[in-house]
Amino acid sequence: MTLMGDSSADWDPFEIGRSVSRSYLFTYENIAAYADMAGDPNPLHHDTAFAAGSRFGGVIASAAHSTGVLVSVLADKFSKNGGAVGLGFTFTLRRAVKAGASTDLVWTVAAVYRSEKLNGIVVELTGETRDRETDQVYLMAKGRMLLIGEAVISAAAQRPLETRST
Repeated sequence: MTLMGDSSADWDPFEIGRSVSRSYLFTYENIAAYADMAGDPNPLHHDTAFAAGSRFGGVIASAAHSTGVLVSVLADKFSKNGGAVGLGFTFTLRRAVKAGASTDLVWTVAAVYRSEKLNGIVVELTGETRDRETDQVYLMAKGRMLLIGEAVISAAAQRPLETRST
């Protein structure tokens, strides 16, 4: 994974409106490698000549790649303080991500609450992958994460979080 800067040194997962971001460079090499790993033989991810003649004009990242690196930002941030489990994600693919695209992967906290049923903290987020040069949005996302573990529960205990039965 070609990760660049991280703007979230003091990121607080319990603060609504707070964002975490990371830069990511999509290269021909990581596009082809990710597609191989995912078992995706689509020539748009591997064959430069084929992809150049397509409507995209070059090699593009697979949906698994573009969504996977976006979700990896959450895995990195949330797993540092205990267990983190994805509860569900939805993605809207707005445009293809071409090899050479330098992007920002951004998630923003939309809601946080205690879940009695799941015995942890649920964080709802909105996310996007945006081109660093043109500001075009490639991908939009919504997700829910469950945070578990003593460190998370202790940190959450200091917050006035809503409790839900879900």
